Amino acid sequence: MNQPSVALLPGNAPPVVCGIGDHAVCLADALRDLGFPVRLYTRALPGVLESDTVSTPAPRLDDAGIAAFMAQIIADGVRVLHLQYEADTFENNGFALWRFAVAARKARMPLVTTFHALDGPRPWKRAHRLALIAGLVGSRDVIVCSKRQYNAVVRVPGLRTKTHLIPVGATIAKTGVR
Repeated sequence: MNQPSVALLPGNAPPVVCGIGDHAVCLADALRDLGFPVRLYTRALPGVLESDTVSTPAPRLDDAGIAAFMAQIIADGVRVLHLQYEADTFENNGFALWRFAVAARKARMPLVTTFHALDGPRPWKRAHRLALIAGLVGSRDVIVCSKRQYNAVVRVPGLRTKTHLIPVGATIAKTGVR
Protein backbone atom coordinates (compact mmCIF):
# COMPACT_ATOMS: atom_id res chain seq x y z
CA MET A 1 0.00 0.00 0.00
CA ASN A 2 1.13 3.55 -0.69
CA GLN A 3 1.86 5.96 2.12
CA PRO A 4 -1.53 6.67 3.75
CA SER A 5 -3.00 10.12 3.23
CA VAL A 6 -5.88 9.45 5.64
CA ALA A 7 -5.62 7.91 9.10
CA LEU A 8 -8.87 6.44 10.40
CA LEU A 9 -8.69 5.97 14.14
CA PRO A 10 -11.47 3.97 15.79
CA GLY A 11 -10.91 2.68 19.31
CA ASN A 12 -11.48 -0.89 18.09
CA ALA A 13 -11.17 -2.80 14.84
CA PRO A 14 -12.27 -6.27 13.72
CA PRO A 15 -12.12 -8.99 14.84
CA VAL A 16 -13.06 -7.10 18.04
CA VAL A 17 -16.86 -6.96 18.07
CA CYS A 18 -17.56 -3.27 17.51
CA GLY A 19 -19.95 -1.52 15.17
CA ILE A 20 -17.68 1.50 15.06
CA GLY A 21 -14.75 -0.66 13.99
CA ASP A 22 -16.98 -2.18 11.31
CA HIS A 23 -17.95 1.33 10.17
CA ALA A 24 -14.28 2.36 10.01
CA VAL A 25 -13.38 -0.69 7.88
CA CYS A 26 -16.27 0.03 5.47
CA LEU A 27 -15.30 3.72 5.29
CA ALA A 28 -11.65 2.82 4.66
CA ASP A 29 -12.65 0.45 1.85
CA ALA A 30 -14.89 3.11 0.26
CA LEU A 31 -12.14 5.75 0.46
CA ARG A 32 -9.63 3.34 -1.08
CA ASP A 33 -12.11 2.65 -3.91
CA LEU A 34 -12.07 6.43 -4.55
CA GLY A 35 -8.27 6.38 -4.72
CA PHE A 36 -7.36 7.63 -1.23
CA PRO A 37 -4.61 5.67 0.54
CA VAL A 38 -6.06 4.93 4.00
CA ARG A 39 -4.69 3.16 7.03
CA LEU A 40 -6.63 2.16 10.13
CA TYR A 41 -4.84 2.99 13.39
CA THR A 42 -6.30 1.20 16.37
CA ARG A 43 -5.41 -0.10 19.79
CA ALA A 44 -3.25 -3.21 20.00
CA LEU A 45 -5.85 -5.72 21.15
CA PRO A 46 -5.96 -9.54 21.03
CA GLY A 47 -6.76 -10.70 17.51
CA VAL A 48 -6.15 -7.36 15.76
CA LEU A 49 -3.33 -7.98 13.31
CA GLU A 50 -0.94 -5.42 11.84
CA SER A 51 -0.89 -5.21 8.04
CA ASP A 52 -0.35 -2.71 5.24
CA THR A 53 -3.77 -1.29 6.05
CA VAL A 54 -3.88 -1.66 9.86
CA SER A 55 -1.47 -0.25 12.43
CA THR A 56 -1.64 -0.86 16.19
CA PRO A 57 0.75 1.64 17.81
CA ALA A 58 -0.35 1.14 21.43
CA PRO A 59 -2.79 -0.87 23.56
CA ARG A 60 -4.32 2.14 25.36
CA LEU A 61 -5.41 5.67 24.60
CA ASP A 62 -3.74 7.20 27.63
CA ASP A 63 -1.07 9.92 27.32
CA ALA A 64 1.67 7.46 26.34
CA GLY A 65 -0.63 5.70 23.87
CA ILE A 66 -1.73 8.94 22.23
CA ALA A 67 1.92 9.95 21.88
CA ALA A 68 2.68 6.57 20.24
CA PHE A 69 -0.29 6.89 17.88
CA MET A 70 0.66 10.42 16.82
CA ALA A 71 4.34 9.50 16.39
CA GLN A 72 3.36 6.63 14.06
CA ILE A 73 0.78 8.72 12.17
CA ILE A 74 3.28 11.54 11.66
CA ALA A 75 6.07 9.11 10.67
CA ASP A 76 3.72 7.56 8.10
CA GLY A 77 3.20 10.99 6.50
CA VAL A 78 -0.56 11.06 7.05
CA ARG A 79 -2.27 14.22 5.80
CA VAL A 80 -5.70 13.93 7.51
CA LEU A 81 -6.57 12.36 10.87
CA HIS A 82 -10.15 11.10 11.16
CA LEU A 83 -11.14 10.01 14.66
CA GLN A 84 -14.12 7.70 15.10
CA TYR A 85 -14.96 8.85 18.63
CA GLU A 86 -17.17 6.89 20.98
CA ALA A 87 -16.55 7.08 24.70
CA ASP A 88 -16.37 3.33 25.39
CA THR A 89 -13.88 2.65 22.60
CA PHE A 90 -11.80 5.60 23.77
CA GLU A 91 -11.82 4.13 27.29
CA ASN A 92 -14.30 6.80 28.53
CA ASN A 93 -11.52 9.33 28.16
CA GLY A 94 -12.93 12.55 26.71
CA PHE A 95 -9.51 14.06 27.20
CA ALA A 96 -8.16 11.69 24.53
CA LEU A 97 -10.16 13.62 21.93
CA TRP A 98 -8.80 16.92 23.23
CA ARG A 99 -5.23 15.54 23.23
CA PHE A 100 -5.58 14.27 19.65
CA ALA A 101 -6.95 17.68 18.61
CA VAL A 102 -3.93 19.44 20.17
CA ALA A 103 -1.47 16.94 18.65
CA ALA A 104 -3.05 17.21 15.18
CA ARG A 105 -2.89 21.00 15.37
CA LYS A 106 0.82 20.87 16.35
CA ALA A 107 1.45 18.55 13.40
CA ARG A 108 -0.55 20.90 11.10
CA MET A 109 -2.78 17.98 10.28
CA PRO A 110 -6.52 18.55 9.78
CA LEU A 111 -8.67 16.63 12.25
CA VAL A 112 -12.06 15.25 11.29
CA THR A 113 -14.10 13.74 14.10
CA THR A 114 -17.08 11.44 13.73
CA PHE A 115 -19.05 11.22 16.95
CA HIS A 116 -20.79 7.93 17.52
CA ALA A 117 -23.27 8.21 20.40
CA LEU A 118 -22.21 11.75 21.28
CA ASP A 119 -25.00 12.00 23.84
CA GLY A 120 -22.95 9.97 26.26
CA PRO A 121 -23.78 8.34 29.54
CA ARG A 122 -25.24 10.34 32.40
CA PRO A 123 -22.17 9.73 34.61
CA TRP A 124 -19.99 11.88 32.34
CA LYS A 125 -18.60 14.63 34.50
CA ARG A 126 -18.34 18.28 33.53
CA ALA A 127 -14.61 17.92 32.69
CA HIS A 128 -15.39 15.13 30.18
CA ARG A 129 -18.02 17.30 28.49
CA LEU A 130 -15.66 20.28 28.34
CA ALA A 131 -12.95 18.09 26.77
CA LEU A 132 -15.46 16.96 24.15
CA ILE A 133 -16.30 20.58 23.34
CA ALA A 134 -12.59 21.34 22.99
CA GLY A 135 -12.34 18.39 20.58
CA LEU A 136 -15.32 19.66 18.61
CA VAL A 137 -13.85 23.12 18.33
CA GLY A 138 -10.42 21.66 17.42
CA SER A 139 -11.84 19.56 14.57
CA ARG A 140 -11.84 20.92 11.02
CA ASP A 141 -15.03 18.96 10.37
CA VAL A 142 -17.43 17.23 12.73
CA ILE A 143 -19.68 14.35 11.71
CA VAL A 144 -22.60 13.35 13.89
CA CYS A 145 -24.82 10.33 13.45
CA SER A 146 -28.27 11.55 14.46
CA LYS A 147 -30.48 14.60 14.01
CA ARG A 148 -30.65 15.00 17.79
CA GLN A 149 -26.85 15.15 17.99
CA TYR A 150 -26.72 17.58 15.08
CA ASN A 151 -29.25 19.91 16.72
CA ALA A 152 -27.23 19.90 19.95
CA VAL A 153 -23.81 20.44 18.35
CA VAL A 154 -24.80 23.29 16.04
CA ARG A 155 -25.87 25.33 19.09
CA VAL A 156 -22.19 25.67 20.02
CA PRO A 157 -20.87 28.89 18.45
CA GLY A 158 -18.70 28.25 15.39
CA LEU A 159 -19.77 24.62 14.82
CA ARG A 160 -22.76 24.98 12.46
CA THR A 161 -20.72 25.37 9.27
CA LYS A 162 -18.39 22.45 9.99
CA THR A 163 -20.93 19.94 11.36
CA HIS A 164 -22.34 17.28 9.03
CA LEU A 165 -25.10 14.77 9.68
CA ILE A 166 -24.34 11.31 8.27
CA PRO A 167 -26.57 8.61 9.77
CA VAL A 168 -24.53 5.58 10.79
CA GLY A 169 -25.89 2.52 12.49
CA ALA A 170 -27.66 -0.68 11.57
CA THR A 171 -26.89 -0.13 7.88
CA ILE A 172 -23.20 -0.99 8.41
CA ALA A 173 -22.32 -4.58 7.59
CA LYS A 174 -20.27 -6.60 10.06
CA THR A 175 -16.74 -7.23 8.84
CA GLY A 176 -14.49 -10.18 9.36
CA VAL A 177 -15.04 -13.34 11.34
CA ARG A 178 -16.22 -13.00 14.91
